Amino acid sequence: MKGGSPLRRRFAAEPGARLRLSQQIKQAWTDPQFRERMSEATKPRMSNPETRLHLSAIIAQKFKEDTTYRERVSVGVRSKLSDPEFRERFLRACRDPSRRAKISAAATGRRWPDYMKERFSQQKRRLSEEDVQCARASFLRGESIVALAFTSGVSYTTMYRAAYGKRRAYRRDAPSATALRAAVDRNRKTAAYKRRRLSTIDVQSLRLSRSNGVAFSKIARQFGVSKKTVMNIVAKKIYKDD
Repeated sequence: MKGGSPLRRRFAAEPGARLRLSQQIKQAWTDPQFRERMSEATKPRMSNPETRLHLSAIIAQKFKEDTTYRERVSVGVRSKLSDPEFRERFLRACRDPSRRAKISAAATGRRWPDYMKERFSQQKRRLSEEDVQCARASFLRGESIVALAFTSGVSYTTMYRAAYGKRRAYRRDAPSATALRAAVDRNRKTAAYKRRRLSTIDVQSLRLSRSNGVAFSKIARQFGVSKKTVMNIVAKKIYKDD
């Protein structure tokens, strides 16, 4: 039977022909020998990377040009999965370790088109666009990523990707590198101040004691810090602004 344009013209002129052909194909696929012959005939062609890439490009173009194509495919899949017998066969095939290994091997290194990568990224996103914008504004104001992640109920990695725009789903309106650098520097200073164990008066007293010749170890015991901390404060490696 001819395909392509002649087949489409025949379907247009005779709507019932599509249904009859579909029934014939379904009936043929119930024959194990026919399935085996078709499988063997298809394997050589599909093992060719150029053929696979060509078919992938055709399908991708079809999705772009026909806005209803995706919905029609989804309706067809949902219809098949609603059949208990088909669903059981499908799940049994998915549980087959050898089949799972084949699918995994075939998917490894596959070059997905950009629209599919975008779709996968959107499906995996944990934060809405509004959440991302609020988190970025808070981060640029000085709030840490750890605090933002805890507040939003997501991991540090997810919040980091959202704040920096490191994933496709979060790239929209991502802050500039300059703004991020300034926020990081400001957040580090804020965190350092929060970790301070000595006040400004304590630091001044500590340095005065050292200038008067008091030993590092004695100053450390007096202020409840380590000797190394006292040495760093005196050398102005830390507490530089005091």
